[in-house]
Amino acid sequence: GRLAGGGPAAPTSEAVSAAIAGKQGLGGGSGGDVAGWVSKPAAAPEGGGGQLSSLGRTQGLAMGAALKAALAAGVKADDIQEEGGGGGDGSSSDSGYRAFAVAPTDDNDAVLQEYRMRILSGLKRYYHMKHEEGLLSSKGLRILDFCCAHAEEDTDSPIELWPLIQAEISARGWTGLLAGLLFALRQRLVLLQHARWWRAMQLVGVERLMKWLAAMIARHLSRVMMVGMEVALEVWQSLTESPMAQWLEYAGDNGLIVMNELSQQAELAWRYIVDREIEAPDQFQAIQSHRAAMAVLRQQAGFVQQLFEAGMVDEHEAEGLTGPIEHRIWSLEVKGPRWTHPSLGQVLSNVPFLEGVSPEAFAWFRSAGRLVRYQRDEIIATDAHGPDGLFVVVHGMVRIELVTEDRKGEPEIFYIGIGGVGGLTSSVLGGHIPGTLIREAYAEGNALGKGPVLFHISQASIEKMHRGARTGAPHLA
Repeated sequence: GRLAGGGPAAPTSEAVSAAIAGKQGLGGGSGGDVAGWVSKPAAAPEGGGGQLSSLGRTQGLAMGAALKAALAAGVKADDIQEEGGGGGDGSSSDSGYRAFAVAPTDDNDAVLQEYRMRILSGLKRYYHMKHEEGLLSSKGLRILDFCCAHAEEDTDSPIELWPLIQAEISARGWTGLLAGLLFALRQRLVLLQHARWWRAMQLVGVERLMKWLAAMIARHLSRVMMVGMEVALEVWQSLTESPMAQWLEYAGDNGLIVMNELSQQAELAWRYIVDREIEAPDQFQAIQSHRAAMAVLRQQAGFVQQLFEAGMVDEHEAEGLTGPIEHRIWSLEVKGPRWTHPSLGQVLSNVPFLEGVSPEAFAWFRSAGRLVRYQRDEIIATDAHGPDGLFVVVHGMVRIELVTEDRKGEPEIFYIGIGGVGGLTSSVLGGHIPGTLIREAYAEGNALGKGPVLFHISQASIEKMHRGARTGAPHLA
């Protein structure tokens, strides 16, 4: 499987599982220490004027391919051994090649600047081509075009494209204010549902107005998040499989340096993609479905054109076949990928232990909780301090660490996204069971760069629910 629209091959299920479990980047590789390591002839061929012979160039290209594979696998320079074993210090391999670090010179700096400018200009053309194919929205194109133009102003430094892009797709300015307003509206809706005067507000339409406003803001933020995911996918593909990235393999010493810079940016983009796929899998699927639909429609249009060129249909018939296809393509280009962040009620209704409960029990559970927003890396809960209730992830992502009671060894880490539940076992059992792993929950960022929003049920509410269920309370039946 390749990504729809002609993108790079999707990572294997084992690689994706490892990436999600350990948040390791795929598709780019770290390889930070490999910058500057190149393959050079130990001695210039006689009469060659320092130019590589045909055999030497073939060996050099093979070495470049090996270095690219090492970069993609995250191998560091210290782990790269000289091919052919070689003798002592400074000895060359059997092929006459040896690896060494490129010393910075003024000439190298000028070439690096030229290469970076070429890469950034080529990326801009690549993104415009993707936009013309309908695989990149106008807003995504504007973001990528602006960031590439901004990076072109500083070609003296290594390419830092992803930090610029992440700043554009994060919650800044009005987007940040709208995210805060949406949280405040939903929090008030939860807190006020059982107030005495809330029924009167329902009668005059205040509740309906608040829900409508929250839905409008959520729809806007969903589009922002979709653009962020769309941009991240295009960046990752362009930095790993675009013609510009492949050209660097054959661009000599400085090409390998710039290729390593792109690999680092691709790794950051891939980590963002993995985080978003954990946070909201439906969002990722919506983009992939849109790309697949666009690819199929364009293939259909191309097939009709081939039939016309082969004389199997005349011009009138070709127009009749192409018209509906082009209309569908235009409609998809205008609408773009469609995804809306689920509301609190939709999130809770998909929680496994709430499926099939009575409307009264569901309403009681919803009224017993509260919405809480956390900052990134803030601790949410730990079993070491006793049960603290349970939580359901409404926005963002939460990191769960399982540690031993003596705190020895590496913790087991996994992540939960929208609809994920934490603390259920300890809250039901009344605390941590001796001899088992201790659970610690930490806040991770969401697609807008903010901390997660959780629906929290206190331990007191859970115990009250237990008592009501034992006494046969009708609203908990």
